[in-house]
Amino acid sequence: MSDPLLGPLLKGVSRSFFLTLWVLPPDLKEPMGLAYLLARAADTLADLPSVNLPDRLLALDYFRRRLREKDSPLFKYIADACRAGDAGSSEIILLRRLSDCLQRYDGLENGDREKVSRLLMTLTQGMMTDLTVFHGENPRPVVALKTRRDLESYTYSVAGCVGKFWTEMVMAHRPSCSHWDPEAMPQMGIRFGQGLQMTNILRDLP
Repeated sequence: MSDPLLGPLLKGVSRSFFLTLWVLPPDLKEPMGLAYLLARAADTLADLPSVNLPDRLLALDYFRRRLREKDSPLFKYIADACRAGDAGSSEIILLRRLSDCLQRYDGLENGDREKVSRLLMTLTQGMMTDLTVFHGENPRPVVALKTRRDLESYTYSVAGCVGKFWTEMVMAHRPSCSHWDPEAMPQMGIRFGQGLQMTNILRDLP
């Protein structure tokens, strides 16, 4: 793939997803690939070890603001974060190219851009919750989710929303899937994503 963003850059920060993108229909590759790159950039901002917790939360807030409007102090923050990170890492390279990714995001067809925006707003809200509930400046005891509703909300924000996004994108772009029930099928996508996340949780148990 010769596209500089969806080719070498995406390959550098993804594993199996890059291979998945190759088999998608052409009209799905750009919005799906950009959604992944932007989500990965947000995740990188959330996880930068050289940046303190309040600044990481602020960066995610700036990122969310940039999705809604172009006036955001995001890029000044990113310049500082890049100086503090490993200059050769794929994730820092992605942050340096984030302005290019966001320009492509701005140019998406309105329906696709709205779907990508909804996905990223949900994912980043989940990242912010994760930082405030599970992580602090110092090591803390393991924090458990208190209710089943909390678990449902958590698994939706990190994976269920992705299943919904993929389902809605396929329904919008593939005529053969346009007859799918617009209420039932996205719900199935949500449950599939949540099931995968629960599998990841169970796999990580000691």
